[in-house]
Parts: sequence; structure tokens; C-alpha cells
Amino acid sequence: MRRVNLLIILSFILFLSGCSTTIPVGDPGRIAAITDTVTPTTVSVIRQAALKETAGEIGAQAALAWKANQLNLMLKQESRMLDRVFNFTAMLASNIS
Repeated sequence: MRRVNLLIILSFILFLSGCSTTIPVGDPGRIAAITDTVTPTTVSVIRQAALKETAGEIGAQAALAWKANQLNLMLKQESRMLDRVFNFTAMLASNIS
């Protein structure tokens, strides 16, 4: 029991220290050195990669939406045949009170 209490207290302390709002202050010279390394070409390369990734995600979403629409159209067209083959009305009617 004592071990469990110690574990709970230790977890609580670690949780509180993880929620700390103290922001470490950086060295201004170091920040300037980092910003000097960013050139317009590196930004455009990063931007280009982000645009390619986003375009791929949008394309995949559009393809999935198109396919889902095609499946819904097919189900609507075949609904009469599907209702005859998979007749669930008996199960639905037995639950109606």
C-alpha cells in the first residue's frame, strides 16, 4: 500500500512539472544564427514539399469521395434486387411494438 501511495505521489509531481508554464529563454545570438540560415530557396523548398503533401492528401480525399459516391449510386440502382435478396423486413417487423 505504501508503495502505491509513493507511486501516486511521484506521478502527481511529474504531472505537475510537465504542466509548467516556464518558458526557457534562448540566447539571442543563437536565434540570430538560426534565422540567418533560412534563405528564400530553403523556404520555397519547404513550402513546395508542404504543398505536394497537401495536394496528395486532397487528391486522396477526392478519390475516396468519388468512390463512395459511385458505390451509393450503384446501391440505389440495385436497391430493388438487393431488397429481394436480403429481405430484412421480417426482423424489423418483429421488433415493432
